[in-house]
Amino acid sequence: MQKKQTDQEEKKKTPTPLETIIFTAIVLVGMLLTAGVAKLLRLDQDTTLIIEIIAFVVVVLGGNYLSKILAKKLD
Repeated sequence: MQKKQTDQEEKKKTPTPLETIIFTAIVLVGMLLTAGVAKLLRLDQDTTLIIEIIAFVVVVLGGNYLSKILAKKLD
């Protein structure tokens, strides 16, 4: 019972400032890399937009996961 309660508290936990900074950095770098690759490949605007939307979702999900792991290691 106590383990279940601890899991619920952990899910509701707000991110620490360190997690927020790491997440922001990961998203910024990921989106800059995506834009750079699209420019290097000389894709048209429609294709670039589709790729950037997909990359944004992937970077945000991955960044969320990685920022939690890195924040725990750095704390």
